[in-house]
Amino acid sequence: MIIFTSCTPVDASAFPTSTEFPILIPTIPPTPIPEIPTVTSLVVEGFSEPDPHTWVTIMPAIREYFYYRQKAIVSNNLEEFWIHYPELKSGMDVTKGINEEEFLVSNYQFLKPFDGNFFPEQYERIRVKIINDKAEVYVHGMELLLYVDENGDFQESGGEITIVLFMQKQNNRWLVYKTDRIQMSEPNPFAP
Repeated sequence: MIIFTSCTPVDASAFPTSTEFPILIPTIPPTPIPEIPTVTSLVVEGFSEPDPHTWVTIMPAIREYFYYRQKAIVSNNLEEFWIHYPELKSGMDVTKGINEEEFLVSNYQFLKPFDGNFFPEQYERIRVKIINDKAEVYVHGMELLLYVDENGDFQESGGEITIVLFMQKQNNRWLVYKTDRIQMSEPNPFAP
């Protein structure tokens, strides 16, 4: 059903079958698009989207952490991971999602994953809070691990991940020294 909200007169002489009355062509005004609030505009307790320079300096540390984390899961060996992140070896609290890398490695072994991928900004851009040489980085991405099921088909396991990476600057590089995964049972302060 078309509703005419206004009409614009047209020169009738332009049409060979026109009568003495002008032809009216309906015009439909554009529908205004409502502004939808998004999490990207949200600032939580000092967290905000990083400026381009900060993003470029922090993103390599995020990629590196998830590279070594997935490598540990795929190889079922944390030795190399601990070399890069010795602080994460202690303070594990799976019930709170703190430094749970050792748990994750053992938890995924029943699948025998052989590859993986991580998309750090799959759901939204990272958020950072930097104070001097320390940073907290909120990541809402996707982590997937590839495995072969009982039928020989390639499958993926994993999915959405929300985590805060605690970093410190050493030798002009950001390094992760603590992780805190936001679990489904915990309120996510970044959720819309």
